[in-house]
Amino acid sequence: MSASFVSSMEINPQRIVEFNIQIAETGKEKELKQINDALLFQKELSVGEIYLQKDTNNYWYINETNTIARLIKNKQIELFYEWDKRELLPSDAQFEILSSIGGLPSTQYMMEPKSVRVPASITKRNGEVIDFCIVHFSPAPPFQRYFHDCILLDDVIDINPSKFALSHDLRLSSILADEIRMGFSPFVVRTNKGDLLTYNGTTQFVSDANIKGDEIVCEMPLDYYKIGKLQDIPKERITYVICKWDERVQALFDRDTQALDLKLTARNIKPVRHPKKSFWQKLIKR
Repeated sequence: MSASFVSSMEINPQRIVEFNIQIAETGKEKELKQINDALLFQKELSVGEIYLQKDTNNYWYINETNTIARLIKNKQIELFYEWDKRELLPSDAQFEILSSIGGLPSTQYMMEPKSVRVPASITKRNGEVIDFCIVHFSPAPPFQRYFHDCILLDDVIDINPSKFALSHDLRLSSILADEIRMGFSPFVVRTNKGDLLTYNGTTQFVSDANIKGDEIVCEMPLDYYKIGKLQDIPKERITYVICKWDERVQALFDRDTQALDLKLTARNIKPVRHPKKSFWQKLIKR
């Protein structure tokens, strides 16, 4: 795989949003070479660089190893520059809360830089309380196009557990939901009233405002003949709080990766070790 395409309908679904620079430089894929040749250096970041595509005025982020170029929305540029200038690390008290909630660590199959994502309720400096937040820790800037609403950690004054978040154990289990067809990995849970709710793959929150996270009591076996309506919370309702990486986050990443590995082992699945490269990563030389 040498390029990735947009799946969202917000722009042309055939538009390239990511490509391998080494492959582009060979000239074997004309469209990739055309994009790569049009990139003009704009700014060096602490991690990677920003380029402007001269024929379209699109911005691209190139990672620190100069191997992957990622298209970023124009409105993300200021976010990148602010991310680069700020420390964006939680206080010890905030981190203790986040550690107690537990995060979902990235795996090699995500095809992104390593990260830990923790669901939380936050209070912004203007006093606004947001219950559906994901605190996103990563050593890389927030290039993800599916982050519809982003704020930096500096804009947050308080962090607490979200009453809508699933338990850490269930959130880890959701990562392991079997994909029964492309893009569909049903994850079924039961409420304390016996109702069954179906989500698609990795799940952080319940979506029904009348149900709290602690009312979800267990995962249920999938009945292929009775798959309920998906209950996933729309991505537009989730606010991502952007943070950087330090040794505390690395320890959290290691702890939660180990917890995920234990679940994999219990299901007789070979544990996924993040440092090793997957087939796709080797193919695009990440």
